[in-house]
Amino acid sequence: MFEDYGNGVLTDEDMMSTVELIRDSKQKAEEGPVDILGLKQSGASKAEFKEAAKKNEEYEIAVDILKELERFNTPEGLHRLEWAKGIVDGGIEGIQNLSYESVAAAKAMPTLTKAEKVLRKESVADAKLGMRSKKALLKYYPDGITEFNEEELLGLYDTEKELTEKKAKLLKEKGSADEIKSVSEELRDAQEKIKVLTVEHQHFTESTKVYHDAFKYIQQAENYARFGEIDTMYTEASSVTIVDSEEETPEAEE
Repeated sequence: MFEDYGNGVLTDEDMMSTVELIRDSKQKAEEGPVDILGLKQSGASKAEFKEAAKKNEEYEIAVDILKELERFNTPEGLHRLEWAKGIVDGGIEGIQNLSYESVAAAKAMPTLTKAEKVLRKESVADAKLGMRSKKALLKYYPDGITEFNEEELLGLYDTEKELTEKKAKLLKEKGSADEIKSVSEELRDAQEKIKVLTVEHQHFTESTKVYHDAFKYIQQAENYARFGEIDTMYTEASSVTIVDSEEETPEAEE
């Protein structure tokens, strides 16, 4: 839902179902789990135990959903967000300046609590990703890196498709040998360019992965922070639905 909202493609149906899920989770979390020990002491029936087990399972799911909703506000989330902003602020050119000492620094982080272990694990993984990107960048772009032109590659794919269809049509209709030869050469040329750009794209993706992962993380955090906007949209949409429903209800006969 958050990704679709950020991209401007969120449907009312998806918005309403997800917001309802989050609201329901908040209510279940506030109610808390059922006291199973208390049920045993009160001599509850099997049906009551079954219902309690179901409610406790729903409570655990609700807690997990709310944890996901708040994951960018935890110490671990805020720490990774700070790392991501540092990467993005440096741009793709800044990848070559990442320090090899970052991995050692991450490994030296404390692991006394479960939260600290999680933070250290993520920090080590991010630091290693940075080093892999730096290694690839220095290997493939020793003179500096520039943004890859995806539009050119996509355009070549379209050209390849058009020429393939044109050649098939000429062969089917028994076109002239010269025309078939000309189209074949154009197609071969386009395919050769695609091979070259595909390899270049792979190199660019490998060299900039740390940047794009960091950028995506920031976008996710920004989208999650806009839940208030989405919740307001849900309330407004629900109000409109109720009004429309009342307008469609026929008045009672006198």
